[in-house]
Amino acid sequence: MKMVILSMFMALLAFITVFAQDEPGMEESIIFYASEEEIDPFVAYAYEIIHQTVFATQQEVPETVTEVPGEWEDVGLVNDLILTRDREFKAFLVDVGGFLGIAARTVAIDAESVKMVWVEDELPADTSGEVENPILHRDELVEFFLVIQTTREELENAPEFERRGW
Repeated sequence: MKMVILSMFMALLAFITVFAQDEPGMEESIIFYASEEEIDPFVAYAYEIIHQTVFATQQEVPETVTEVPGEWEDVGLVNDLILTRDREFKAFLVDVGGFLGIAARTVAIDAESVKMVWVEDELPADTSGEVENPILHRDELVEFFLVIQTTREELENAPEFERRGW
């Protein structure tokens, strides 16, 4: 009887030991950030990207601009972002075509294809400290533009993105 109880106790102890081990990945510590600079000096928040205009150009896309180049064409608005299960930012969902958002189609553009072109910080200031000639688009001061090296026709002929469950 002692042997049976001892065997059960040992089995229970082994069972508890197996389940008491940490979950896979639990040994990693959580990283917290106190500022944008700790992440990257150029960050953009999702709310700044949603409803942002997407421009198309066939020209080489620069890293920065001081004004919207004349050859850039307003081709649509970002309506959503796609993240994968692995937390990878995969695509911009962009409404293209239509008129004033009516009859627009949604296309998914690979995140690597869209360039974030930053507005140079060297904008002239007047004596009051306010910016003269700020870069405005749709009545908002912008810090960056979303640009894709393509044509309006290519975007309008791209396959429409089908959302699951919509």
